[in-house]
Amino acid sequence: MVQPVIPAAPGEGDDRYRRIVDSAPMGLHLYRLEPDGRLVFVAANGGADRLLGVSHSAFVGKTLEEAFPPLTRTEIPERYREVARSGIPWRNEVIEYQDDRLAGAFEVHAFAVDPGEVAVMFTDVGPRKRAEEALRRSELRYRHLVENQHDLLVEADVDGRLRFASPSSTPRTGAPPCRRSRSSSSRRTPAWWSSG
Repeated sequence: MVQPVIPAAPGEGDDRYRRIVDSAPMGLHLYRLEPDGRLVFVAANGGADRLLGVSHSAFVGKTLEEAFPPLTRTEIPERYREVARSGIPWRNEVIEYQDDRLAGAFEVHAFAVDPGEVAVMFTDVGPRKRAEEALRRSELRYRHLVENQHDLLVEADVDGRLRFASPSSTPRTGAPPCRRSRSSSSRRTPAWWSSG
């Protein structure tokens, strides 16, 4: 017999489970697949309300497409239907969403909870995406500065192995620039480095 992960007092199990799901930091939507193929919104947890900033009670009984119209132009409705039919989970790392009520980027996990029912857990990845974009822009700026400056820039490890030489090193040394890589670890510092 499998022991419950979170023990509950007699008669408290359903209430305790609901409180845990409602308090979770991830959003949760539950849909029912009707015989005609419509996905009907059944419920959401409090995390969904907090993440999206809307009350989901207005969506109950609506189809997925009625509740979230921009999703009609994506693969998502069909993916959710397939999960409800097959029971095979589906995941997408970034789904961009925008309508007149909300906008964001979400990581989504869809899984079957019962035949014909699909639960969709999601979390806001907007801050992570913005940080990744800021890092990408910073790296591009750094690369542009290094590759377009006229001073010689080199990097060597403590053993004297050349790890990086800027493109400006080619006209001065005749040696092609190299970039940091595992394959360059055996390349020794060239003679021009110590020839003053």
